[in-house]
Amino acid sequence: MHLNIFALDLDGTLAENDQVAPATWKILRKAKSKGFRFILVTGRRLEELAAIGPFETYFEAIVAENGAVIHFVASDTVIMPFGSVAADIIQELGTLNIPVTRGMAIAATWKPHDQQILNVLAARGFPVTLEYNREAVMLLPPGATKGTGLLAALQELGYSYHNVLAIGDAENDRSLFSTAEYAVAVANADPGIKKTTDLTLALPNGAGIQQFMDGLINNKNTLHSTRSKHLITLGKKRDQSPFQLSTFHFIDGNLGVFGASGSGKSWLSGLLAEALLLKDYQICIIDPEGDHRNIKKFPHTILLGGTAVPPPALDQVATLLEYSTLNIILDLSLYTKDQQIVYVQDLLQLFCSLRNRRGKPHWILLEEAHYFCSSNDDQITLLLHRLMEQGGLSLVSYRPSQLAPDLLKKLDQWLFTYTKSQEELEAIKTMLPESAIQEHDFPACLFLLGNQQAYYCSKNKPDTPLVATTLIEFSNLSRMVPHVRHLHKYLHAPLARDKQFFFKNDGQDKKLLVAANLHDFSEMLPQLPMSVLKYHLYRGDFKNWLQHSVHDHELARLVQKITNRQLPDELLKSSLTETVAIRIAALESLL
Repeated sequence: MHLNIFALDLDGTLAENDQVAPATWKILRKAKSKGFRFILVTGRRLEELAAIGPFETYFEAIVAENGAVIHFVASDTVIMPFGSVAADIIQELGTLNIPVTRGMAIAATWKPHDQQILNVLAARGFPVTLEYNREAVMLLPPGATKGTGLLAALQELGYSYHNVLAIGDAENDRSLFSTAEYAVAVANADPGIKKTTDLTLALPNGAGIQQFMDGLINNKNTLHSTRSKHLITLGKKRDQSPFQLSTFHFIDGNLGVFGASGSGKSWLSGLLAEALLLKDYQICIIDPEGDHRNIKKFPHTILLGGTAVPPPALDQVATLLEYSTLNIILDLSLYTKDQQIVYVQDLLQLFCSLRNRRGKPHWILLEEAHYFCSSNDDQITLLLHRLMEQGGLSLVSYRPSQLAPDLLKKLDQWLFTYTKSQEELEAIKTMLPESAIQEHDFPACLFLLGNQQAYYCSKNKPDTPLVATTLIEFSNLSRMVPHVRHLHKYLHAPLARDKQFFFKNDGQDKKLLVAANLHDFSEMLPQLPMSVLKYHLYRGDFKNWLQHSVHDHELARLVQKITNRQLPDELLKSSLTETVAIRIAALESLL
């Protein structure tokens, strides 16, 4: 579960009548021993807290004075990121006999003095924000709220707000709830604030926190969110309604994306990557063949490695992920397969350590997963098991039959695109419970999938039967970063004579056939003798023609992937023919 940081309000939440129950301290201690982290977010002044309890023993940071003052416990430093309320404001309120309590950065009073304060602020134009907490009225420096104070603390600690679960009870917790990934109200919370949360506890105050944390520690609670800020669209269902899922499915779950080469797996996984980027999660894509280079065009996203330079040393990758919000695409295409395996093994070890310390990256995509984890005993397989315990891992492969069986069992959801390989269909069949096989005729239904269609399947929990199987169409979706932005005019219109493709026999000048455009090329491929096909394929003729004459860099890349795989003759021809045909269908859908 990615929610491993608790941001806790004090009065009315942790504490009741200035008292934190012994059982509440006990559950905090137990949760901390299990790896959970705590940040206190309160309207109280720092000097008031020592009399209530040993907060510095349990909390990494204390966001006090409604976000205006932050105490970092490990370094024993205090910062005021928004400044403080000016002294002349306090003096003027004193002349009006308004009782004011002064903190390090804020001032506080009680209703009904707020109307007098508003009159003073309106008349003098003082830069002050008023915040209410039931009968209390707080004067804050501009920009200071519980939410912005929490963000400042998280940034300094190297954490992400996507890992934060906030618990509170009052109106001044509203900004805290909107900042956190997941919002929880105790049973005694204000009715209005309950409407803004993901969950309301059954019990009040510390008793509610005790019960809730105990459930998380003992894996009794599964947290989901259906708030709009967490929903992503992956296509349309049969009835043309949007197919939407919560980001929690992918950040806390483990996904397999399986289908034939050229069936849209990488396009679909790229769509998911873009959706998570738009939600501001930190992601890392391990890309052995350069499928996702274009995602570098997203803000705060960088491409490392590629065809010209190798990927950087892992300590540099670690620094970027740990001390920034950058997303990383690691293009390993310059490496040999053996070099890729060594690099990925060390990279996954780094991810395990980084997630333990920082809870990120939130989502990891491993393309061509069958290259790296074919055996249950592989070191990479064992590292992937560790990462899957926390969720947020997606494996993409056109050969799920070559993946470690124990790894496949850990998946709790799948996206299946078209495939007709009997070996792969049998492998897919072993992943699914009998209910799915009977109801949807799995895996035979995958043979009938059209271009830009997929089945999404999920388990409720890793050890429960399949509960959702949905056919989705993603032909109506467009990628934020173009996976295809190609000139479909080359489909049917004849190219200039010197741009057409001339098929020749191995080592001979005699021209057998001439493809005037991409459609001709597709029609001629199945007719070619294997000697001719292999002659042009392994010389790089097909790739060069597609790249430089047709200007379809995506199809050129897919053809190069097939070239690299050294397939048997029959499978080589069928893979090449199907890949070109699927690509043409995709381009024609844009016409």
